[in-house]
Amino acid sequence: LENTRVVRFHPTLRWLLVAQKHATVVDGSADILIVESATGKRLHKLAVDDATSGAENGVTDIAFTFDGRWMLVVSRASNLLVYDSNLSSTSLPNHQIGFGNSKLMRAVALRTGQVVVLGRAPDGSSRLWSLAATSWKIEAMREFPKGLTDIEADDDHNCIILSEAGRVQIVHPITLETTDFFPDMPHG
Repeated sequence: LENTRVVRFHPTLRWLLVAQKHATVVDGSADILIVESATGKRLHKLAVDDATSGAENGVTDIAFTFDGRWMLVVSRASNLLVYDSNLSSTSLPNHQIGFGNSKLMRAVALRTGQVVVLGRAPDGSSRLWSLAATSWKIEAMREFPKGLTDIEADDDHNCIILSEAGRVQIVHPITLETTDFFPDMPHG
């Protein structure tokens, strides 16, 4: 694929997904190739086409729920597109969740059934949203005026680790409240 942005394995490692950063033609879809990991055989191409009002189609991030049931696609049009993990059955998302004027950057799924999404507001601040993977409804939102660099799940996929202006902290996956800080982390 031209302009590859994201390469991710399905949690079972049976598939490799390769996604385009942006569509290769104006008003065209961005593609996610699904490849069989063991053989390299191309199984399916999923078209991401959710842009409206002149926004460009593309993929910013891909994640899977902890159980592998749902594929989460963060689109350049700032939607979270939720696909059934039976990826060959359809090209349409089962759910599409919008996040207003925030530019979405990342999605992380946890063992608790929560999905946490990171986005950047036009003023440079960052926002986190927590959604339940059972209802796909936003349960909590938290703003970070100084901005966030990145988010990641801990090794057990039970909480979120985030980086904010030189500080690394742990937040609760449902409430998004800080539960702990990593002491004396070097800047950068």
